[in-house]
Amino acid sequence: MTFHLISWAPWPKKEAFAIPKLFQDACTTLGVDFVLHNIESTDLTTLPVLGSQDMVYRCVYFKKTKTAEQLMMGPKTASFRTDWASVVNARGCSYFIHEKIGIPVVPSVPFIPETEEGILKVVDQLGGFPLIVKARGGTHGVGVIRVDSLPSLKSLLDYLRSEDANVILRKYIPHDYYARLVVVGDAVVASHVTYALANEFRTNSGDDALHKREPRVFSKEIQDMAVKAVKTLGLETGGVDLLFDTDGKPFLTEVNFPHDFSMTQKITGIDIAQAMVKHLMSKTS
Repeated sequence: MTFHLISWAPWPKKEAFAIPKLFQDACTTLGVDFVLHNIESTDLTTLPVLGSQDMVYRCVYFKKTKTAEQLMMGPKTASFRTDWASVVNARGCSYFIHEKIGIPVVPSVPFIPETEEGILKVVDQLGGFPLIVKARGGTHGVGVIRVDSLPSLKSLLDYLRSEDANVILRKYIPHDYYARLVVVGDAVVASHVTYALANEFRTNSGDDALHKREPRVFSKEIQDMAVKAVKTLGLETGGVDLLFDTDGKPFLTEVNFPHDFSMTQKITGIDIAQAMVKHLMSKTS
């Protein structure tokens, strides 16, 4: 039985909470062979096609790694995908899927309006200013911009349009913290919250050493919502991000797949990597 991790580059061995190291340690504990595929330096024609005793997980977003995953997946290979046809990569698309099944989502518009009339309509639809403009593809708050006026919004959208940026506009939800819930199979296996820094509206950006984070176990209702959000996308694992407004109402911002669970594992002390490998082991024949 072998666990195959599709990654992009070698990881610094000294980083105890690097994703490849966490999976390698989990496999050692479980008596499973571990193979790291560094796709950055790999000829895709040399990749193996995996069998029924193989498990695979892609831990990064790069286009080449997605292709590698598709090439390596055999018909009986264990993965976290249950329905390839329904798996979406565009978070704008997943917003509509989650909205339609009744999950509370942050009101969003996944495009740049082409006219001033359209911009005014979208601003009204999103509850007025301030609102959030997110250039998709960044992480840790990069590309997330708070806009407080119409002139600022118009000039920003002009620039993003000229760059052919992939943009989503969102309602601004005042909040003190965001939550990350890690789903594996039918359960939330670990979760934590991150509080916003002073003078920063993005709870997942800024000096990482200054962030206040703490483990938190959420209600069954919140956990069930997170599991539903993941499974609806044809997945069996995901990093679910939620915002809670000042009244405590949750809003789903996105489901991350693949997801970086290292911070959650570090904060909670729960071996998420081992839970993920165990889940795939249960699917091997």
